[in-house]
Parts: sequence; structure tokens; C-alpha cells
Amino acid sequence: MIEKCIECNSKNIEFSEAIGEMACGDCGLVLMDKLIEEKTFSLDHETAKTGLGNTTNWTYSDISKFRRGSNTSIFRAKKYYENQSVSYVRFMRLANAYLSNYSISPDIRKRVPKYYSTVTQKTRMTTIPMEVRAAGLTYFILKELNIALVPKDHAERTGVSMKAMIRFAKLTAKALNKPYVFSSTNINGLIEKAASNFINPNNEYIGNVRRFCQVMERKFNDRNLRFGKPSIASCFYIVSVVTREGYTQAKIAEATGVSEVTIRNNNKKIFDMLDIKKDKLEYVIFSELLR
Repeated sequence: MIEKCIECNSKNIEFSEAIGEMACGDCGLVLMDKLIEEKTFSLDHETAKTGLGNTTNWTYSDISKFRRGSNTSIFRAKKYYENQSVSYVRFMRLANAYLSNYSISPDIRKRVPKYYSTVTQKTRMTTIPMEVRAAGLTYFILKELNIALVPKDHAERTGVSMKAMIRFAKLTAKALNKPYVFSSTNINGLIEKAASNFINPNNEYIGNVRRFCQVMERKFNDRNLRFGKPSIASCFYIVSVVTREGYTQAKIAEATGVSEVTIRNNNKKIFDMLDIKKDKLEYVIFSELLR
């Protein structure tokens, strides 16, 4: 016997003999359906042979046995992720309705079931309302596509709390290993600010640092790591050594606002990602840093 809902854990389980369904009285998830179908009987209580009804395997006596706890192995709760799930269908309708406010291709909508399946497997969502889930997931998809939108506007369109929407969107990013979608690091701004602290910096050097930072940012994101100011400082140093600019770690630490120890620690991460030995760095050419 099913004692609680597999989605919200509520024990308010209701059984309807009229339609042969067992569902949660709180969230509405259909736990079992098609337990019985209509069976037509003649006046002498034998099954009618006319086409007045559907003859099926289940009878009310079968249901009575089930409700007493016997023969329960033949009854299984439907999987939460099946399309027949009332909860799943409701989510898909909400998500597609929210995306209809934006000009996106039909292929983009295919991300909704794929992403939602991954998120539900990695995140406990029993206390998160369906509207928040749909708003948060669609907001993440729009951010991933770099579609210009204001969080407040999307929250108002979907009728949910902006704070709750962003929280679920970030849970989605974490579950999908795409935290960089919500990265707020202004890499180009940090590079320009650091460059202004050098005396007459070589423009080609600054350009090379920018290109190297772009490469390393992708590598950090692929490993679910944050690419921030310390990593940018390491890029300044590594490019300086490779291109013979001659800037020391102390100078770069001063210009970027991080410590020399921090630069050294981040150097190790980058060396490992590029499979470069520290003592061989001066023999590396710049193009090898961009592979």
C-alpha cells in the first residue's frame, strides 16, 4: 500500500473508485491509474457479452484485496518523470508558456525536459512550488542563450518571487554543472583595470593576456571552477614569462590586487590544465597556451 506521495511526501492519499485512480490530495500527483476499468454485468451478475462495456482484468473485489494489503506487488506507482504524470505535464505546460513570451526556436524548448530530468535527479524539490521550478528553469535557459532579459520582468511575467526564481535557476546551473551561466566576473574590466596600473604596457601583451584569459575561462568552466581575479593575475604572469615581458609576480600582484602566494597557487592549477611543467614555462611559445 502506498503510504505517502513520492513527490511531496504527503500522506493525504485519495482513492477514487469512479475513475480508478490513486492520487495525492495535496499536490495532485497521480500515483496509480487504470486500476480498474468499467465492467458490464447482466442482470444475473454474469459478464454481459454485448458491447455495452469494456471487460478488463480488474474488478472491485481486486481493489478491495489491494486495499486490505494483499497482492500488492502487482501495483506500482508510476514513475515521476513519465509523460503521463500529472505533475510532469503541468510543469511542461508552464515552462513552455513562460518561454512563449520570447522569440526562441522550437529546438530550444527541447532543453526543458532534458534539463528538468537532470535537475530532479540531483535536487530535492518537494518544497519548491511548480511555478517557481518552471520560472527558474526557463530563466536559466534564457540566460544560457544570452537572451537579454531583466530578472524582475521574468518573475513578474511568471507570477513568482524573483528571489525564489533566481535561487532555483542557480540550483539548476549547479545540477547541470554550468555555474558560469551566472558568473558575474567582469573579466575584460579586470584586465583593463590591472593594465592601467602598469607603466606604458605593451598593447600586444595586454591583448595576449585577454586571449589567454578567454581560453582559461572555458577550461575552468568545463571543470566547474570559478575563474576570477586570482586566475586573471596568473594569466598576466604566465603570458609575461612566455612573451618575455619581464613582469615579476610582485609587480603583477600589485597591479591586480592579489597576493603573490595566490598567484603561485593559481599557477599550479593552470599548469595542470595545460599539462605544462613550471620549470619548462620559459620554453613554451604563446600559441601553445591557446590550445
